[in-house]
Amino acid sequence: MNDFKTKDDFGWFKFCPQTRSEVHNKGEALDFVLWQGEQWSVTMYGLELRDGTYHVPAKDLWKLAPKLLSEKTKTRQCVFVHWFQHLSQKVWCDEDDIDHALQAFLLLFNENGKRTNIMPPTLMGEAEIEEYAVNCANHAYKLARFRAMEGLVFDAP
Repeated sequence: MNDFKTKDDFGWFKFCPQTRSEVHNKGEALDFVLWQGEQWSVTMYGLELRDGTYHVPAKDLWKLAPKLLSEKTKTRQCVFVHWFQHLSQKVWCDEDDIDHALQAFLLLFNENGKRTNIMPPTLMGEAEIEEYAVNCANHAYKLARFRAMEGLVFDAP
């Protein structure tokens, strides 16, 4: 069993942008969210439809992949392809979003359903976004002022 240390160990899997959209919950409440797409979330429980009506426990995602694959040939890519084909056939499933969610899931969980050492990306709230933007603007202002004071501005208006 592999315990990957970095994202480089995962080949072509990557974290895709997250969404901040609201979704009305029609089923069970989601567990703690690690990654969130438009339709799917990766949670501490596993892979969950954001409206709470469909879920796959992390420990079962590998087990439920096709039995025809031996444990030695059951790779992340094989598991990804199996679940993508299975879920994207459902008329209600957004193919792009399940693609992104499966990639995030396979980065965040090992074959045994335990979390990897990879940290999930942060989804900031409105106040955090505002604070981040102000900090960036302040940093840019200080840098521009320093460059002007040092005579390092050659294209000033």
